Amino acid sequence: ELRLKKYKAAISSMTKEEKLKPDLLNSSRKRRIAKGAGQKEKDLDQMVSEFKQMKTMMNNLKPLMGMMKGQQSI
Repeated sequence: ELRLKKYKAAISSMTKEEKLKPDLLNSSRKRRIAKGAGQKEKDLDQMVSEFKQMKTMMNNLKPLMGMMKGQQSI
């Protein structure tokens, strides 16, 4: 639950564009977001890394979910 609060604070400190495109986060943006969220830059780096891992995992699951939907109608 504490981690979710940290994520929420960091996300609240981001612009809409940064939320949609995390690759835009350069060191100065990360510094601003971390400062606004009351966190360290390394915490923000870890959050972005976890987000990218989850995004990759979800994209890999999409084809499997499509196959499962097709099998349910049989």
